[in-house]
Amino acid sequence: MGRNRLTDLPRVSVLGGLLKRIGNYDPGSFRGKFEARLILQKTIYLMQAFGLNIGYSYSWYLRGPYSVDLTRDAYELTNKFDRAPLARFVADEDEKKFHGFLVSLGDKRNDDRWLEITASIHFLGVALPTRTKEGIHSEVARKIHGLSRKEFDKSWEWLAEHGLLRHKRGKRNE
Repeated sequence: MGRNRLTDLPRVSVLGGLLKRIGNYDPGSFRGKFEARLILQKTIYLMQAFGLNIGYSYSWYLRGPYSVDLTRDAYELTNKFDRAPLARFVADEDEKKFHGFLVSLGDKRNDDRWLEITASIHFLGVALPTRTKEGIHSEVARKIHGLSRKEFDKSWEWLAEHGLLRHKRGKRNE
């Protein structure tokens, strides 16, 4: 997991403190709404893609990248969320990255579909770095029912804008 870049608090408390700052986690709806769980999974995945790794590993699952440990911690957090202190990154550069992440999410932070598409594109881009943009589109379209080209391209553009695509620039990936 590496050095904790936040505090020496337990990981569940750190998660709660970050989610309070992100503002898209409601412990009441987390247990009963699939969309709330999906939003949490993809938000933390994308935050870590921004270089703010808080120790959750992901694998490819039915709806894109998924972390079993994150799900376990988020369920535990439902009973402790109100007591979780706000979490801040120790290094100023990490705090700036986090602020940039929040700004970049903007009104998309509660858009489960956009988060799912964007996290899936990123995950596959990292897992399959030689796959073309079209190949990634095909793979994501198999997972996400009714994926439009416009939705895919908007997520791809967001990832590219933030330097999160590892693909070489060229005709096959533009």
